[in-house]
Amino acid sequence: MAVAQTADTTLSAPVQQNRFEIKGLVRDKISGQGIPFAAACFPGTSVGAVADLDGIFTLLYDAHPGDTLRVSAIGYK
Repeated sequence: MAVAQTADTTLSAPVQQNRFEIKGLVRDKISGQGIPFAAACFPGTSVGAVADLDGIFTLLYDAHPGDTLRVSAIGYK
């Protein structure tokens, strides 16, 4: 199994009033290539997203859901 790594995650200013976003890229630690369809979520909440074909995801939320962001992908640990 390969090891996944998150990188380039940024927190932006409000998209709309009281609406925020986090954008990120999930990459393979060895190759550096994006991991398609990786899941990113705040555990215990309904805030989550699935990465696109390049491993890029965007989370949108109204209130900060927590300080732990969990990323997972099939075939990675």
